[in-house]
Amino acid sequence: MKRMLALILALTMVMALVACGGDKPTGSTPDKSATTSTPTEPSKPADSSKPTEPSKPAEPEKPAEPKVVNEYQKNESFSLFPQGSKSAYDDYILDRIIANLYNYLPVDGKAVMGPELADGEPVDVNGDGKTWNIKIKKDAQWQNGDPINADTFLFTLKTALDPKLVLNTTTVAKNNIEIVNAAAYYQQAQEGKSPVAWEDVGIKKVDENTIQIQTVAAVKAADVMKHFATKQTMPLHEGLFTKLTAADGTTTYGSSADTVLACGAYTLEEWVNESLHVYQKNPTYVLADLVNIDTVNEHILKDDNTILQMFESGQLDRYGVSTASKEKFIDDPRLIAYPSRTSSTLEVNTANTENPILGNYNFRMAMYYAIDRQALTKVANYIPNLSVITTGAGGMEDGTLYQTVAYANNTYLAQDTYGYDPKLAKEYFDKALTEMNQTSAEVTFLVTEGGYSKSAEYLQEAWPKIFGEGKIKVNIDIQTTGVISERRSSWPTNPNGYELAFSGFAPSTTDHTPAYGARYYTSHYPQRNAPHENAEADELYTKAINAATPEERYELTMQLEKALQKTMTAIPVVNGSSLVVYADHYVMAIDPETYTTGSGWLKNYADIVK
Repeated sequence: MKRMLALILALTMVMALVACGGDKPTGSTPDKSATTSTPTEPSKPADSSKPTEPSKPAEPEKPAEPKVVNEYQKNESFSLFPQGSKSAYDDYILDRIIANLYNYLPVDGKAVMGPELADGEPVDVNGDGKTWNIKIKKDAQWQNGDPINADTFLFTLKTALDPKLVLNTTTVAKNNIEIVNAAAYYQQAQEGKSPVAWEDVGIKKVDENTIQIQTVAAVKAADVMKHFATKQTMPLHEGLFTKLTAADGTTTYGSSADTVLACGAYTLEEWVNESLHVYQKNPTYVLADLVNIDTVNEHILKDDNTILQMFESGQLDRYGVSTASKEKFIDDPRLIAYPSRTSSTLEVNTANTENPILGNYNFRMAMYYAIDRQALTKVANYIPNLSVITTGAGGMEDGTLYQTVAYANNTYLAQDTYGYDPKLAKEYFDKALTEMNQTSAEVTFLVTEGGYSKSAEYLQEAWPKIFGEGKIKVNIDIQTTGVISERRSSWPTNPNGYELAFSGFAPSTTDHTPAYGARYYTSHYPQRNAPHENAEADELYTKAINAATPEERYELTMQLEKALQKTMTAIPVVNGSSLVVYADHYVMAIDPETYTTGSGWLKNYADIVK
């Protein structure tokens, strides 16, 4: 319990720092110093009067017992074609079997971005931050021995940007860096777009093992590494892909274990759909010395009770603790809490004409101060959060998280109590009733069953105690995700479809550019589910995502969050959190205290000690 609480507190205060390490992961090396022997007396002649006994043959050394881990996933993967994959569950297999130019690697118990297939950091050719050479390790190869070189990545990136294929790969053109003409090449098939030749795209071959990337604006080596550490830039095997792809672009590449080749930590030996994935350590992996586990059996299990029983009986080495089983492990010293990417807010539909008090700013401020975010962590797997941006968002080169800086600069209201101030909440509430000429208020939460409904139930009981009995009535409308999505998204034409709803957003690039997490609450996001109108926030968002340095990004993002507080149509509440328990013999590759959103647990480099 102490370990879990200590970690939750560290995450809650957002003080976890990721230390910078070297380019390459450290590892132990054998002692090559020469050994010396002590002189001994010469042997005595054998006594010929005694029969000679046959010498016993030396017993052969027992081979080391293979290290086997039993894992699970709750959902099956669909495709191992990285550039065509649209499911997060595909990532579990891809992360096992496909290496990338750069990746998070274990360095002294921390996850540090560094070269994987690349041979060192990107090189700034001209010193202006716009032309970068990336050298590929000469021993990089596929599991069948075929080389991975500059041609491999030219083929991969050209395929990802192919305007005829229309893959889910826009981030290849522009994400942490913007590659010259890459977006124009990708979009040229769209109506009204001009043709762009591949030769005009800022992706070139320098030599057999070097590619060159030209960027629109000056960037740093860290930005280039992050850009080439994503699923969309994972290498493709050109020969196999060409063989399995039809003229119209449809492909069966990655549809089974025998239609994909590995170049990562493991090879995929078996893929029994909806049942089992079996991985074996890949001896051709460029960082094979870091891989300790020989075999990984990954079961597809959907029922939490079954998963729990298998873990407790020793059939699984990990258990992701559900809300229902949280109390069972609350005092288990193995319990680890860590933040998810999801930052949750209470969105207020200020367009609702049937309940106009929702449009009153003082009423929204009353709700802000009346939420005991720390208490909600006991309701479900949450971490208190006063930001619309996830607690794991970062971007500083030294690993400093965004909220570490934001809290240090007093960005949030009543941040010492995570926004909870019942006395101030009552003052705002009474002021709102006076302004609206009302004697009481009534609100309805539109929620799904689970953590959000439990949170609403908690507020249903807590708010009358804060605002006064008979002063507020809290209703709860539990619906399916589909119904909720339809009602919320239709607010422009059906403004009375809902009043209050919890929202969870998890931007995939939030750990590099924190402001992306605020996009959902600006006019830059056309699919927003409430009328978030804030011109100041819109302007600051544009400046923040285009800032040249991490320091400038952080400063502008803090200003953006303060601007959002002036309208408070999205009230920050909690950050998603996950709880996990590993078997006693499972040794994690990184210290849980250093966990950073985006890096994961570096499961490929874990170990088994029995």
